[in-house]
Amino acid sequence: MNAPTPAPGSSADAAAPLLQLRDITVAYGKNEPVLNGLDMSVRAGEVYGLLGLNGAGKSTLMSTVLGLVPYSGEISIAGRPWSIADLDHIGASINGPAFYPQLSATDNLKVHAHLTGTDKSRIAEVLNLVGLHAGNKRVRAFSTGMKVRLSLAMALLTDPDIVLLDEPTNGLDPEAIVGLRTLLRNLAASGKAVVVSSHQLGEVEKSVDHLGVLAGGRLVYEGPLADFAAAGQSLEQAFFTAVGVAR
Repeated sequence: MNAPTPAPGSSADAAAPLLQLRDITVAYGKNEPVLNGLDMSVRAGEVYGLLGLNGAGKSTLMSTVLGLVPYSGEISIAGRPWSIADLDHIGASINGPAFYPQLSATDNLKVHAHLTGTDKSRIAEVLNLVGLHAGNKRVRAFSTGMKVRLSLAMALLTDPDIVLLDEPTNGLDPEAIVGLRTLLRNLAASGKAVVVSSHQLGEVEKSVDHLGVLAGGRLVYEGPLADFAAAGQSLEQAFFTAVGVAR
């Protein structure tokens, strides 16, 4: 896969965002906007944790980056305006993809490889990467955790530069969660920008290095995880303070 070409003047800046959103607004009909003037920056090599209460717009934000919902504002990839071709460089698992239940994990990935023009030699690699060792088992017989792993494998099949994962720990047992944590770190270390939404604050604290806290349609905090909580505050206390929930 060819990486997105940085815009002139941006390739020399290692800190330039790989994914940047400016003044993004998403509204459904006449309802209050789900996202309202949101700005966000994610750099290569980061594991970026996206936190927010239920309904804050985390999944909507990821869907917007994928071009699945209409929006106003600007999205740029490697310094250039978003285009449909950028989907070749973005892998995502949002509420899990639709599988063919009568097919095996391997055959589901073969279909996805065909649709995306990906070399089928990647299939065994990503199955091993996510720890799914039941490639020939029909998906209809999968546990929830196995389906989560297959979702991750699909998201990584094209070797994307940007990885968007919505609640990836749902359905995983403790051992698998530790494995996912290692996977996220390895993806970032390879130069990818990884965005993970989660409700599990304790796991976020162990997995991410940058944080975005979504409330009122905007990020009320964006920056290093280490700078989020005040001295003596837990991540949970800092989160509820940031989103305006009294505890």
